[in-house]
Amino acid sequence: MLARRWMIRHAPALFARWCEPDSAELGELGEELAARHLRAQGWELLGRRLRTSAGEVDLLARERGQLVCVEVKTSRAVPVPRPRGVDPALARTNDQPGERWRPAQAGRLARAARLVAREHGAADARVDLVEVVLEPHRARVELRHRRG
Repeated sequence: MLARRWMIRHAPALFARWCEPDSAELGELGEELAARHLRAQGWELLGRRLRTSAGEVDLLARERGQLVCVEVKTSRAVPVPRPRGVDPALARTNDQPGERWRPAQAGRLARAARLVAREHGAADARVDLVEVVLEPHRARVELRHRRG
């Protein structure tokens, strides 16, 4: 178990390619991939899995001076059987991880963002959603970043 967690943290692409993550590992893997994506975009990562009285913030980051609370939703792109002659790229489910983000969850995260902003001396914090879709055993990852 410890080796799997180390691999998620230090070699997430290899983990995605060679291992079948359980639900908890899938979430952790998605958060790691989202954090790497944000850092590559020049964001400063301030924290992970911050607990507040309003709920948990998956990632806390700063983009050009603005505090951003990031919700990460991760799912698998599951290959489905396809009739002959159908393009393989179309033979995936249309699972959009962000569809699992309900208004009640968004409201809790907005309240958590206000609490975190106060703790960091900021006027406000933006809430973003990063959707991560993994294709098992291919190390193929799709990331969609929805701001605000």
